[in-house]
Amino acid sequence: MSSELISPAMPVALVAYAIGVASPGPSNMAILSTAMSQGRAVSNWRAFFSGLAMHLTNPKAIFVWVSIVALALPPDAGQDQAFRVVVACSVIGVAVFFGYALAFSTATARIAYKKVHRLLNATVSAVYAIAGLRLLVSRSSAQP
Repeated sequence: MSSELISPAMPVALVAYAIGVASPGPSNMAILSTAMSQGRAVSNWRAFFSGLAMHLTNPKAIFVWVSIVALALPPDAGQDQAFRVVVACSVIGVAVFFGYALAFSTATARIAYKKVHRLLNATVSAVYAIAGLRLLVSRSSAQP
């Protein structure tokens, strides 16, 4: 691909998006919960659109999207470049969400999750707390 099709920062932005979309949050927890409670029989469109609505109104998801667009696009980017970022992120998001749904709908995953869910939740909580504290105590690099 030529440099005019994607910005040099786009691969980094897409990796950052993959990490952001795969990290624990309300949408992922809803997918895991539904997959573990209903197995692979969750095939109705109502559940799909309910999950989509949750993700599109989730503050974490919105923050990740805005961050990725800012990271991936140069200041003079056109609509075509923004469209490519949105499409690439959408493909990554769908792959991650369907991957979680498939992985956590198995009996083995449900049993394993029940064994480690407290430790997993504690670890994720600690990571978020540390990240939040770092944001609170850090100074902006842009000085007025």
